[in-house]
Amino acid sequence: MEVGRKGIFFVAASLLLVTLIAVLLAFRSSPVADTGSFVVQNRVLSINNFIQTVDNDIQRGVFIAGFRGVVSLTQYVTSTGLYLNSTQEQFREVFLDGTLFGDPQPLMQDSSFSDWASRISSEADKIGISAEFQVQDVQIYPVNPWLVEVNISVLAEYRDATNLAAWRQVKRSTALVNITGFEDVSFSVGSFGRLARVVNQTPYEGNYVQGTDTSNLRQHILYGLYAASNSSPSFLMRLGGNFSGSPYGIESFVYIPDFQAQEIPTYELVRSSIDYLYFSNVTGLQLNKINNTFESWLRIDDAHLQKYQVQSLVVP
Repeated sequence: MEVGRKGIFFVAASLLLVTLIAVLLAFRSSPVADTGSFVVQNRVLSINNFIQTVDNDIQRGVFIAGFRGVVSLTQYVTSTGLYLNSTQEQFREVFLDGTLFGDPQPLMQDSSFSDWASRISSEADKIGISAEFQVQDVQIYPVNPWLVEVNISVLAEYRDATNLAAWRQVKRSTALVNITGFEDVSFSVGSFGRLARVVNQTPYEGNYVQGTDTSNLRQHILYGLYAASNSSPSFLMRLGGNFSGSPYGIESFVYIPDFQAQEIPTYELVRSSIDYLYFSNVTGLQLNKINNTFESWLRIDDAHLQKYQVQSLVVP
């Protein structure tokens, strides 16, 4: 009987232990027990996804504000007849705030980088995230004669509304803006606002003249096309009226008949027809007439004879 009672007790104890283990296992796998960690994990993933979306979209915001910002700068110069006094500073203002010298620019409405940041913050609010952006640096510079790069550095801070998690990161973003089709402000300023010229790259570089055939050169001049030249100012330098040389310089020819048609005084007898030399009032250069071109008014200085392949066509 003693053995039987011990056996019954052992069985009962075993059943109790098994039951306890089953209860513990059931509790561990219970959704109630995992709810906290599951919610935290899900929230972190959601915020990470939002940040990734912002990172992917920031370049679009930089491009839109950068492209419209450059156009706004050209419109300011052409409408006022005044060159910029600091292209970098004025670009930063129009890029960030959509203003120039404190005045709102029509093209920048809802398109400045601050507008982009506000839209992102509003979208973040809808999903319980605080998003703040602090621009630390904005720069614009040429990367070749036909492209300018907008480069910004932004401190981005994200915080969950319940203070569950927070992120802080410095993000750099760049966007390239092609200046083809943009107005060269030097022609507007140099013609008192009566003439306009847009930047279009010449297809004739290195092939202006063949023997005595100057048809390509004449087309280049007639259509106001641009060639790269490191003795010329870059597109951005022209916005500030700076006509010194740049590795990213561009140049075209002044077409004197256009100026004469607008009754604008011309100086073809004392200035080179190369635009930046003409508009910067450079005199005292050796000027040359070129056969088979526009001999009555076209003058090319000695330093440009080789580039345009006309050394052998100079009129004695």
